[in-house]
Order: sequence, then structure tokens, then C-alpha cells
Amino acid sequence: MFDGIRENISPAILAVATVLILLSVALLATVEMLRRRNLRIRGIRE
Repeated sequence: MFDGIRENISPAILAVATVLILLSVALLATVEMLRRRNLRIRGIRE
């Protein structure tokens, strides 16, 4: 089953998927950084 899937995936799709994953990770890291900054400003400790 997996052999057939690998033959039909183009490099362009893999490149776009990689970019989307990296963008998602960067966005999540930014949101977490802003959340921690906001808690620090308010004086709330985790």
C-alpha cells in the first residue's frame, strides 16, 4: 500500500508540506512566547 503512495507524490507537494509544517511550528512557538511574556508582565508565575 505504501509503495504505491510514494510513487505518486511529487517533490513539489513534499516541499509545500514541509513549508506548511515549519510555518505551523514557528507560529505555535511565537504564540507560546507571547503567552509567557504576557504572564510575566502580569506577574503570574507558572
